[in-house]
Amino acid sequence: MADAVSAGAYTAGVLEFMIEALEEWQKAKDIFRAHLSSPNAGLTVPVPLHDVSIGAFSGASAGRMYAASLRSIMVQSEFQRITDLGI
Repeated sequence: MADAVSAGAYTAGVLEFMIEALEEWQKAKDIFRAHLSSPNAGLTVPVPLHDVSIGAFSGASAGRMYAASLRSIMVQSEFQRITDLGI
């Protein structure tokens, strides 16, 4: 994780996108596995079924804070996103 508070918004956005992409991939894998166990459920787009494991996060200064935040988000259960900005 990079240092510098000015890069904080960028880092947070990248981490948010990574978490969202992994969650969407997991949903697609679940659908594809259901198709494999019951082909009559309809044809789905094949997706890679391997798992992703992130063993460690590290950083300095602000990067350390983002690494710690990401670790706690990924260890906890469901992550609640803000999807309505109220604008």
